Amino acid sequence: MQFQINPLYERMISPLSKDEYNGLKESIRKHGQLDPIIITNDGTILDGHHRYRICRELGIEPKVTRATFTKAEELSYVVTVNVNRRQLHPIAMVIIASRRYGDGQGNWSGKSETKLAYEFGCSKGPFHMAWKIVKRYGVEKALSLYTNPEFSLGEEYRRIRAEEEAKARADALAKASPADKILYLDEFQNVKLAS
Repeated sequence: MQFQINPLYERMISPLSKDEYNGLKESIRKHGQLDPIIITNDGTILDGHHRYRICRELGIEPKVTRATFTKAEELSYVVTVNVNRRQLHPIAMVIIASRRYGDGQGNWSGKSETKLAYEFGCSKGPFHMAWKIVKRYGVEKALSLYTNPEFSLGEEYRRIRAEEEAKARADALAKASPADKILYLDEFQNVKLAS
């Protein structure tokens, strides 16, 4: 049977590290595939992307279990099994939270950021950083960023914050009186020289 990979479902899951992947591969080589790959009736993989790739690499026919879900239930299933494993990246958590409780673009209502972070088993700090990134770039770009091996959540967040602070200073300067502009520019130069 031919399996399909839904890029959205696959990107929701943090990839295994090289060591984790090799450890799973060695386990499957020694003991066989113990957990089935969960697929939809049309062959789309919901759970088991890594197991599927490893089975292909080892030339093993994958064991599968078919599940019948609506599209909304599929996404919920992918989220649930991976939240329980804590393999979701904070960006994926923010996207899922906004799809579950809001507009799907990083906006939600009815739950605080702290409660959402707790619900997804994430610390508030990384959840907030991920939210800033999703709000700045949108869902698709945010997903592509965090799947890049060079991506750092903290570094990207700090870059966004620096841009926001620079914009706030520029806005304040634009609204300032001529006398205040001179004081503000002097203060800005001193800050810039110190950093």
